[in-house]
Amino acid sequence: MTNDVDGGAYRESLTLMGQDEGARLEIVGGLSDCVTPEPTSVNTIVQGGVPGQAVLFVSGRTSLQLRGLRLEGGSKGIEWQGYGDLELTDAALGANNGAGIAVIGNGGTARLLFAGYVEVADNLGDGVFLWDAMMAIRGDGNAVARNGGSGILVDSAASVQIGARGKVISDNRGYGIAISHFGANEAPPTLLYSIDAADPLRISGNQQGALLQTAAGSSHRVCARGIAIDGSQGAVIRASGSLATLDINGAQCLFPPDADVTCAAPRDIGQCNTIVGNATSDQALVVAQDGARIDMQRVLIAGNSSAALLSTLRASDDVASVITLQNAVVAGNIVEPRFIEAVDGSAIEIADTTIRNNFGDFVSFAAGGPYSLVVRDSIVDQPQPLMSFSGDPSALRVSRVLARNRDGMPDGGDHDILIGVPAYLDSLGHLAPGSPGIDYAPAGSGVDFDGHPRDVDLPEAPNMHGARDLGAFETQEQALFADGFEAT
Repeated sequence: MTNDVDGGAYRESLTLMGQDEGARLEIVGGLSDCVTPEPTSVNTIVQGGVPGQAVLFVSGRTSLQLRGLRLEGGSKGIEWQGYGDLELTDAALGANNGAGIAVIGNGGTARLLFAGYVEVADNLGDGVFLWDAMMAIRGDGNAVARNGGSGILVDSAASVQIGARGKVISDNRGYGIAISHFGANEAPPTLLYSIDAADPLRISGNQQGALLQTAAGSSHRVCARGIAIDGSQGAVIRASGSLATLDINGAQCLFPPDADVTCAAPRDIGQCNTIVGNATSDQALVVAQDGARIDMQRVLIAGNSSAALLSTLRASDDVASVITLQNAVVAGNIVEPRFIEAVDGSAIEIADTTIRNNFGDFVSFAAGGPYSLVVRDSIVDQPQPLMSFSGDPSALRVSRVLARNRDGMPDGGDHDILIGVPAYLDSLGHLAPGSPGIDYAPAGSGVDFDGHPRDVDLPEAPNMHGARDLGAFETQEQALFADGFEAT
């Protein structure tokens, strides 16, 4: 399609129906004219010409490639019903009255691919709506931004794979990505990952939150690594339903080869594995409810404002909700009234984590009911009360924790709390030689927040239970520090 059009745009609604199985079609825009159809740097504009219809409607079996086009002004930019592949490159879908793209598949046989430089922005509805379909985002220059609903809404047995870098999902009025699995059909895991160790996949500035996962009819796992979440409002991460699992750097997730990048230890916004600079007003930052499970490893949680940092709720479900946090740094957050809460018979486990320099009038840990609150091998460097607990005391286990106080701990129980103030080498929380908490815990293998080996025994430090340090960092025998960052 050429750019030499009266008024600068085609004004029509395109319909493709009943194509033969195996047919492959390509619509190319951005051409100079029909005489010498050279590519230009400007996409051809197609504006919806029929009220209430999509700019492009496709049904039946076909595979379609679009490039060099901007679709605007329809009830949707693209409505795809049926089977086959839809691939977009160098395309834009904006200013539509509903979704930018709606893909309604049949048994997951419809596939949507962003292959680079695709923008879905400023639509009144969701950016992308998927029903029983699959979506992949690859390459650079893709953006789903400023839409009136969620950036990507995933329903029925649909799933998404985003392997990219930069701010791909941003500034949508709903969630960045909202996943709802109520049907009985299984879907592949949703994969969110960066392809560049120096440039995370960013989910930024979405008003209701970054990630919403609901799985009640069939199990579904969301796997994320190398991501950065910032600037969101509402519950930044929320998982709901007994079949919902969300992993950040979890060991149970399998990623494709292009995800095999090693992020540097996160230290600030714009780096991998960070939840930084979000404001959730009267909601918790990370919520697992109605039996969902959230597992977070090697994550920096800093500079957020919320009513609670982590919250688990059982509500009416018979399965306990669970959040686990390990090898993490939690610092510089403003929280009131409860910092970490496991309520209504739900569970939280904190391990190998440093919690320090957080602000607000809160209780560090609040728990109640028959399920467990476990805090082990960690540092809680906070002046606020350590614990508010009700329920069965056997559900509380505090093991090898360096804390400023034990205020609110129930009497009895085999709890190991080392009262003291750690000494640090830097603002992130590396322990200084001789600090309480060094060589205090039994060996447990694995790596620390920096990706360095655990269980390093410092000869000059006495072992209490073993060679493992408390908190997110394991002091390396010959480590040197300059300006708060490790040097070799």
